[in-house]
Amino acid sequence: MRGAELTRQEQDRRNRLAAERMLVTSVDASSDKLRKLELANGTLHRRMADWRDQAEKLTAENAELRADRDRVARDAAEDRAGERMEKSALWAALQTIPDGFAIYDAQECLIAANAAYLSIFDGLDVTQPGTPVRDLFAALLQEGVVDPGNRGNDWPEYMAGRWRHDPIPPEVMYLWNGRIIKLIETRLPDGGVVSRGSDQTDMLRLQSAIEALPDGFVVFDAEDRLVTCNEQYRRFYAVSRDAITPGTTFTNILQAGLRSGQYQEAIGREEAWLEERLDRHQNLDGKPIEQQISDGRWLRVVEVETPDGGRAGFRIDITAMKEQEIELRRMHTAAQAAERAKSAFLSNMGHEIRTPMNGLVGTADLLLETGLDADQIELARTLRRSAGALLTFMDDVLDFSRAEADRIVLSSDAFSPVALVQETVASFEAQARLKGLTLVPDASPGLAVSFMGDARRIRQILANLLSNAVKFSDAGTVTVQAASDRSAKGQPALRLSVLDTGAGVPADRVEHIFQGFSQAQDGTARPHDGSGLGLAICRKLAEQMGGTLTYRDREGGGAAFDCVLPLPVASEPGPDAARADPMVRPVMRVVAAEDNATNRMVLGKLMEPLGVDLRIAQNGQECIDLVCADPPDLVLMDISMPDMDGCEATRRLRKWEADQDRPPLPIVAMTAHILPEEIQRFLTAGMDRVIHKPLKRDALSAELDNAREAKGG
Repeated sequence: MRGAELTRQEQDRRNRLAAERMLVTSVDASSDKLRKLELANGTLHRRMADWRDQAEKLTAENAELRADRDRVARDAAEDRAGERMEKSALWAALQTIPDGFAIYDAQECLIAANAAYLSIFDGLDVTQPGTPVRDLFAALLQEGVVDPGNRGNDWPEYMAGRWRHDPIPPEVMYLWNGRIIKLIETRLPDGGVVSRGSDQTDMLRLQSAIEALPDGFVVFDAEDRLVTCNEQYRRFYAVSRDAITPGTTFTNILQAGLRSGQYQEAIGREEAWLEERLDRHQNLDGKPIEQQISDGRWLRVVEVETPDGGRAGFRIDITAMKEQEIELRRMHTAAQAAERAKSAFLSNMGHEIRTPMNGLVGTADLLLETGLDADQIELARTLRRSAGALLTFMDDVLDFSRAEADRIVLSSDAFSPVALVQETVASFEAQARLKGLTLVPDASPGLAVSFMGDARRIRQILANLLSNAVKFSDAGTVTVQAASDRSAKGQPALRLSVLDTGAGVPADRVEHIFQGFSQAQDGTARPHDGSGLGLAICRKLAEQMGGTLTYRDREGGGAAFDCVLPLPVASEPGPDAARADPMVRPVMRVVAAEDNATNRMVLGKLMEPLGVDLRIAQNGQECIDLVCADPPDLVLMDISMPDMDGCEATRRLRKWEADQDRPPLPIVAMTAHILPEEIQRFLTAGMDRVIHKPLKRDALSAELDNAREAKGG
């Protein structure tokens, strides 16, 4: 039993040990499994962490994708809305433009058109989407909206047929209401057509007007590129026509012309000419340019600046005007030559007549101072009157010639109108007395004391009027009136009137008496002699002074001439006409140069009563020798002399005075030359004054007084 008991215990021990071993083994296995589980769990945890990271990343990416999707959806919606808005805005804009706009499909049927395009069809019902373009053109013709021109009923077919071309050629339509529409059509990639219709009415009318201009017209933009020009402009510049296209610069057009020799004034200096022409083109000064082109024509170039900074210009053909200018210059040159020839002829004729007349008149005057009987005195006086008449005629011819050429030189000095009238009347007293006439000087109480003007020429007018009055009056009175007046412009004026009791001027002759070589009685049987130049000269003189000379019939019969001269009133009285002679005068030493023997004799006789020491030379050199050997108080210098004339002799004397540091001697010309330009030539040579031939004793005496005054004696 004990054994059995031991056996059970052993067995229990064994079982316990086995169980312990198994438990240890199981624990070890469990520990191993636990370690493995722990390792697996760690791995799982790591993987789960990675998965969480990936899940979070995927979640974030998914959120971004959803956001991108939403954004894309919004953008797409916005794009669709924007596209709709753009299409709407574009169409609205197309509706507002003044040009017509339409789209046709590939079958040439209308898709859409703006209001401006539809207005071309004048409200026709046919203008609906889907209408073929051929039907639209046919409707325009059928309803009379368009003028087909010479194409007539074939016009719709012609217009539609253009669309078979690529590119489609433009065309102009003339509508019934005067509008001019230019159609420009463009083929689209899908076969459709965009049609644009622009109203060219104003532009084409302007272009038509420009083309109708007889002058060349051109416009350049602010960049100096050609915008437009008319055909006349191209015809003018035919040599460079190929370069005259829109967009070409002005410089390039000029250069094309230069290469072809188009501009005559540029030949041989092309670069300088181009620079000058561009400068004038860019810096406008308002002055036109005259330009000769290769065909010989002359153009006037007128350019102005446009508001946008461009240039508009005209090219005006002035060839005819230039030819007229050339002809006028030729005629002017010929007229000047003729005038010079006439002046030279008159001067020479005057000199050749006055030179012997000096001897003739002087001799007659000297004869009258001798003891002649009555018949001889009458003969001498007749000789003197005839010579005087010839000299008067010569003076009239020269004055008329100068007046016709406006070459009379006027002076302006203070003078007394009362003294002028009295002196002039006094000079005709003897002549009037012989005819039994009474001369009446009549000065108005309001007459100014002194005027500024050319007293010599005014006296000439008055003397001529008074001479005619005495000549044409056989009885009664001749009245000379002087009064202050106003000119037509309100200026102070001197009015001189001469009234006679003669026959007056016939009504049919009044318009002729102021013409040259015309008299109150025409024909060969005239009761009075004369050249008929006096009144013509007087009117010319009056007009040159800014005044008038007119005729009127005198109340009660007779003639009345009125001369109104606008003259300023002088602030100081005019000089006294007379000068007091001193009681005692020193003997004056005079050297005179005169080549004519008769005139030397006359000069000597005229000077004898004046108490002078006179030495006479026969030419300029002799005069110089006499003056230099013993300087006189006065030199009287003839002009036309052999070997050395008076001007050269005067110049040499003035040089001698300067070299010797001597005061200048008075040198006075004695000459038959009386033209103003000749007198100026004498003064320029160094002469002080001029006395004219025939010489008169009072003129010589006046020069002696001048020399005596200059000398201080």
